[in-house]
Amino acid sequence: MPTPIRFERGDKVRIAEGPYRGHEGLIETLDARRMHVIVPVYGRPTRIELDVRQVRPL
Repeated sequence: MPTPIRFERGDKVRIAEGPYRGHEGLIETLDARRMHVIVPVYGRPTRIELDVRQVRPL
């Protein structure tokens, strides 16, 4: 079983799955399963809720 990645508020991540795949953002909030990431969309910061398995650390 792979070691789970530990994320913290403020970490920079890249979205690996879903419609925002490839975008980078900063973790705003998180718990054991979900997180909110702030991603620039059309030049505006946008809050996206993701499963922790959908992102990769940068």
